Amino acid sequence: MVNMLLFQVGWFVCLLNGSLAALGYTLCVLLLHSIFMQHSWREWYLFGAMALTGTLWDGLLSSLGLIQFLPAGVILLPPIALAPVWLVCLWVLFATTVNHSLYWLSAYPRVAILLAATVAPISYYAGVKLGAAHLSPPPWRGLLAIALGWGFVVPWALIFCRRYCRPDKNHTLYR
Repeated sequence: MVNMLLFQVGWFVCLLNGSLAALGYTLCVLLLHSIFMQHSWREWYLFGAMALTGTLWDGLLSSLGLIQFLPAGVILLPPIALAPVWLVCLWVLFATTVNHSLYWLSAYPRVAILLAATVAPISYYAGVKLGAAHLSPPPWRGLLAIALGWGFVVPWALIFCRRYCRPDKNHTLYR
């Protein structure tokens, strides 16, 4: 419950306060996570993979003109801007929930796909309404792309956690 609360607070911090506040909050959450919640050091691979995946995915959506994010704090890799720092932080914060608050979904992959494909576009749309991004007309195209991407990414992350981040009787590589 604390894990999901930290993510929800982080969502607002990232969208409403910009990249510097998002980075500071994310670093604090990662510190708390590593002290109190982490099951395995392998979760750090998940955090990195989710940050990279999210940056590339949202960068692709932006490059295709489906969604435009606020320009402040953008990570630049010529010739395209991939994603604002606050958005990368949001992906990392989401990754902290995959092996904890959302882990129950790993037993239900179809539910995970359906929830991710439904909740993610709602979250992005809320971000648009808060002024953090703009959807290009018609907005359903961007929301559909978001749904498809998240419908793939969330089950992949859950599978990774189920295989590598949770201790079981066959693995001794955990804390």
